Amino acid sequence: MTERMVPLSRLSERIKIEPYYYKMGLNGTHNECYVRSEVATQLLKVVTFLPEGIGVHLWDGWRSFETQLAIYEATKKELMLKGFQGVSLERELAKYVAKPTKDVDHPSPHLSGGAVDLTLFDGNGLLPMGSEFDEFHERSQLDYFEEKKTIDLARKYLPSQ
Repeated sequence: MTERMVPLSRLSERIKIEPYYYKMGLNGTHNECYVRSEVATQLLKVVTFLPEGIGVHLWDGWRSFETQLAIYEATKKELMLKGFQGVSLERELAKYVAKPTKDVDHPSPHLSGGAVDLTLFDGNGLLPMGSEFDEFHERSQLDYFEEKKTIDLARKYLPSQ
């Protein structure tokens, strides 16, 4: 980890951390979420635009190579149990987790401290975002709800009004 990494636990009361992979006991993890200083600056900007009472809950930021490899291999194994193999396995795997690399010129986003896994929270806890954290399902795709023809199909994943 480089010196330019910023710990997020004391950055703002509107930014909470829960180091998910540390709690899972994966190798190479810390009881803190670190990001590049530029990412920390952007997160601080984000919380200023959120409505009062809403904050950002982070599970993950920078990852060590060991942590990224463990997540990659576990996800690969899970997908193989679902019947994926060969090219289709690689294609499906790439939707959910970056391949770990030690190439400093082309690192996986989390290996550089340039990616975060987050959700939003309010005074009642975490806000529903459509899928669970680390849920490897089509609901986890960025445009899943935007592509729905009718919202009724997704209603159970939206906050109640």
